[in-house]
Amino acid sequence: MARHFFIIGAQRSGTTLLYSLLEDHPEVSMARPLRPEPKYFIRTDSEDIDHNAYMEKYFSHYKDEKWCGEKSTSYYEMGSIAQKIYAFDPEAKIIFVARHPGYRAISNFYFSRQNGLETRSIQDVFLNDVTPPNFNAKVSVNPFHYIERGYYFNLLQPYINLFDRKNILVLLFEELIQSVNLNTLWQFLDIEDPGYNDALRVVNPSSKESSEYLIEILHKLNHLYLSSNQKLSDLFNLDLSIWRS
Repeated sequence: MARHFFIIGAQRSGTTLLYSLLEDHPEVSMARPLRPEPKYFIRTDSEDIDHNAYMEKYFSHYKDEKWCGEKSTSYYEMGSIAQKIYAFDPEAKIIFVARHPGYRAISNFYFSRQNGLETRSIQDVFLNDVTPPNFNAKVSVNPFHYIERGYYFNLLQPYINLFDRKNILVLLFEELIQSVNLNTLWQFLDIEDPGYNDALRVVNPSSKESSEYLIEILHKLNHLYLSSNQKLSDLFNLDLSIWRS
């Protein structure tokens, strides 16, 4: 019987790249579509859903492989989803990709700008705390929580509380795009190394705009995330020195 893993986040941290790596692996079947993400455990909150039929549809996305994987990056921002996944499969594997939280927040801002959701300037968002605009888009999480979703340790806590530590893997975006420590991923899922040797291209990039306020913004964000980063590093034995370079 196939086992399950879930790529739960973080947004703007290389999860689409990770999806593409695993989708191409012969021992893995990824839930489709990639866009919009499946978000099965969010959609099941609807009272209009026939759960048996929806579960059958959910599994129809998979082939008969060793692993069934799902990428839904909203999952890590909603603590109740951890409980739903655990009830579905307490032995499921949880994969999280962490990126320098300051750069992740800025990338998230530009992504919202690209998609027509964000109208404020970067300094108004990160330095002046200007109230975000209204949005009517059908999204599962607030698109303007750029800073909030960088507190990785806090948002992962529901998963940490429920799942065995050996079933949670935290990868670093900065290593992922350079194919560093990919062996950790293959070992975590107990699958063959498919031989990705070259640095990987970034998938789903945001725009490369720059700002004269960037240094000031990063200084502020780095200070905000110090404690959370340290807790994440301690619990998962991560070398976060790459975030200081």
